Amino acid sequence: KPPDLSNWAGNYALQRYGVRSTNAQEAWVLLKDSVFGVNSNQQGDPESIFCARPGATVHSASTWGTMKRDYDPRVLHKAQKLLFSEADRFGNIQTYRFDITNVTRQVLANLGLWQYRQMVQALNARDASGFRKQADLFLGMIVDQDRLVATQTYFLFGKWISDARAWGSTQAESDQLEHNARTLLTLWGPKHAAETLHDYANREWAGLLSNFYHARWKIWIDRQEKKLHGKELPLFDWFAWEDAWTREKNTYAASPVGDSIAECRRVTEKYSALLEES
Repeated sequence: KPPDLSNWAGNYALQRYGVRSTNAQEAWVLLKDSVFGVNSNQQGDPESIFCARPGATVHSASTWGTMKRDYDPRVLHKAQKLLFSEADRFGNIQTYRFDITNVTRQVLANLGLWQYRQMVQALNARDASGFRKQADLFLGMIVDQDRLVATQTYFLFGKWISDARAWGSTQAESDQLEHNARTLLTLWGPKHAAETLHDYANREWAGLLSNFYHARWKIWIDRQEKKLHGKELPLFDWFAWEDAWTREKNTYAASPVGDSIAECRRVTEKYSALLEES
């Protein structure tokens, strides 16, 4: 007979962490009922607003992606709080450290989508001061997301780059491989391909968030602010800016930085009021 999935999910928490916890078991049942229980025909998982080319009508990061959540973000937030309640007991368990980082990352990404809408609402109302306030909150979330995921090896753009460069047998080869690695996650290819494939392989990775996505959103936000104050600006060439970025050679951390539990706690406390409001 098929297993009872709620019992299975609850037992999975024990198998994953090696310690019995009612809160962790309940959290995994909620994860089963939310992010892992979506019955949808959409292609791919819901994407993060942080990873999208900026605009006032953003609906996806990749061309055919989506930001629609077919689950209640409040359920995920509840699961995150239950899971985080065991931080003192489970803080030294590596599987727990990864899980709480990943779940908190998704909670913050969901909040970022809500915050984006507050920002656009202020922009459409031509409320310059309100737009700046909401935009600063949005940009701050990208920075905090970067700090959060920087604590885990699996979310490091620097490791992606260092691994790519390691395949080269000469400086020129390593440089080309880094360019390829940067392009795959951003433009995907040259201009004709990027028109439909840009951000196809978007990732919420440390380094990529702070140096590419944050910088890109800041350009758009600064331009909108100038327009709100009456300045006329030409269309911005996103491809030219992104293509130049793929050719940079700045370095990124290839090993984790910071403590996962401390960053989860900081993010949870910092955005607790906004999470309740959203």
